[in-house]
Amino acid sequence: MTTLNLTEKEEIVLEVCLNSVWETNTIFFKEIAEVILKDTNFNINTLKGVFGSLEKKNLFHFDQEVEGDNSFVFSFPCMNEYDELEIDTIEKVKQYFEENN
Repeated sequence: MTTLNLTEKEEIVLEVCLNSVWETNTIFFKEIAEVILKDTNFNINTLKGVFGSLEKKNLFHFDQEVEGDNSFVFSFPCMNEYDELEIDTIEKVKQYFEENN
C-alpha cells in the first residue's frame, strides 16, 4: 500500500486538474495554467515545478499523441465508461493510490 503525500501547492493544482479533465482522462496544461495563474499567486515557473512534481508522483504523464499541445493523461481512471467523473476529489485520488499501488 502506497500513501500519496501532496503539498498544499500540489493539492491546489491537482484540484484544478480534476475540475478540467476531459472524457479521455486528458488535461491540457494551457487550460490549467489559465486558471492557476488567474486564481492563485503562482507564477508560471512555480506552476511548471508543481506540475512536474505531480508527474513524478505518477499522477499523470505527457501525452505524445496530441501534437502541438501540452496535454497530459491521468494515470488513474478519472472517468467511468459513461464519461462520468468518478475520481473527482483529492481524497478519492489518495484512496485510489492506496488501494492500487
